[in-house]
Amino acid sequence: MAKTHVESKILQEIVAIVITGLGLLLFLALISYDPGDLGMYRNPPNEVVANFIGPIGVYVAGGLVLFFGTAAYVVPLVMVAAGIRLIFAAAVKDYRLHLLWFALIVFSGCGLLQMLGLEVFPYAPYAGGMVGKFFA
Repeated sequence: MAKTHVESKILQEIVAIVITGLGLLLFLALISYDPGDLGMYRNPPNEVVANFIGPIGVYVAGGLVLFFGTAAYVVPLVMVAAGIRLIFAAAVKDYRLHLLWFALIVFSGCGLLQMLGLEVFPYAPYAGGMVGKFFA
């Protein structure tokens, strides 16, 4: 029984490190996001990609900004917080409730930003993204 607990804790810590790393990569992609790198905002796009993560970071950050607007910054923040929590927490058996809270935080943030009208990204169609436009 103890061996299974140790194996599940090790797996949980591996998942936590991966989630934290992906959250940090998403944050780097978002802070270095330049809409001119995408062909849908500028034709021709920038010759040299300005994103720290490269072309993949441009498309991921562009998708997050399009769907979540300014609330896209909440996604890597919550991912890093969840990863750090998983590293130091006891074995967690059910992740479904955590995913529900994550979705609730992001979607409510999108709706709130849409209602407030805070524009951070000049090429984002809506302040809360498409999700915020739907919920607001």
